Amino acid sequence: MSQESDCTRGTIFVSSTTRGLRTYRELLTRIVEAHGFRAVVQEHFQSPDRQMLQMIETKIDSSQGVFCLVGHHFGHPSPFRDPGGQPVSYTQYEWLYAFRSRKPLVTLLTTGEVDDESRDPDSSGMGMFQEGFRRMVKELDSTGKSKSGWGEFASEADFLYWMARFRWDHWPERRYW
Repeated sequence: MSQESDCTRGTIFVSSTTRGLRTYRELLTRIVEAHGFRAVVQEHFQSPDRQMLQMIETKIDSSQGVFCLVGHHFGHPSPFRDPGGQPVSYTQYEWLYAFRSRKPLVTLLTTGEVDDESRDPDSSGMGMFQEGFRRMVKELDSTGKSKSGWGEFASEADFLYWMARFRWDHWPERRYW
């Protein structure tokens, strides 16, 4: 169902780091498409750094919402910096842009050792920024000021449980679980 004409419900932007979460991203993409949406993933439109940020914004703006898979690996640094001057990965930028744009946003955070990345220390030295980002996701959602929701998964069974509970008939108008 990857043809745009086959997807009648619109587009969902699927975000995740490449490292370690590929299996879950591919599974999520198939689930999204099975529910009548077209899945857009950053890997589908690679370009130079500055243009990449603009493309991400355009794709998110034209989507009905965003699903973000957040692991423990920082990912690839973007040219964007947060207000404190700290680095922001492309995956973090996607989440932040969707949040600021008030797009419907569903975030699934990995726990434990769901993927290879949790057993492989972040050699980039950026792991502390990713852990701070993970805390921020939980804190911002708890304010109730966003059209977002989050959950955690520790295994493929947990991931499938979240997807089975997801209220696709309510997307993107209101809470989904």
